[in-house]
Amino acid sequence: MGSLQFVHVFVRLARVLLVVALGARSVLAGNLQIGDLGAFLLLTSLLYQPAGKLHELNQLVQAGRAAGERVFEILDSVGEPKSGQTFDRKVQGEIEFRHVSFSYSDELPAVNRHFISRAARRDDRACRHHRSGKVNAH
Repeated sequence: MGSLQFVHVFVRLARVLLVVALGARSVLAGNLQIGDLGAFLLLTSLLYQPAGKLHELNQLVQAGRAAGERVFEILDSVGEPKSGQTFDRKVQGEIEFRHVSFSYSDELPAVNRHFISRAARRDDRACRHHRSGKVNAH
């Protein structure tokens, strides 16, 4: 939980606690009816609901800004030198991956028990590096 979100939750709970404490004191003193206190609590929650929406919007904007910074960092980075070897002689055989599975979370698999097979070529490399720092197997 980010520190700004913690502050937002703390202020929201402190506001409710303050309204309940002061309202209960007024109800016990006979200056306020219990129904009026309930209505006041409801109306204050409706009053501060737009502030909560602004907080959510701010978090979304900040996440987008951080993602944009990462994208521009990748675009501005210096490319890696070409590496790898090509085979001088004819390559024979087949490259095969069996039961390849991958997912970003347990609920939504991106690749599930996939089978990849193809004939080997002269320009095959074990992997290729990208400017983003990721490596793709080919």
